Amino acid sequence: MKVLVFFVIPMRMWMAMVFFLGFFWILSAYAGLPIGNSAHLGGFVTGLAYGLYLKYKFPNKTKLIREHFS
Repeated sequence: MKVLVFFVIPMRMWMAMVFFLGFFWILSAYAGLPIGNSAHLGGFVTGLAYGLYLKYKFPNKTKLIREHFS
């Protein structure tokens, strides 16, 4: 699925996710913003792992969901 990053740049959703993750990580690190980077990164990794678990444990249900939102 393609999305518009900053309402201008067309990217695939997974590329936009990686872009924003890196962008905000660097922004918060160098600007000194009080964001719990390690907590957000841990939640991201946990969410990916759980999504993969669901994909392989319940392939029919995830296929229906994927087709519904595609």
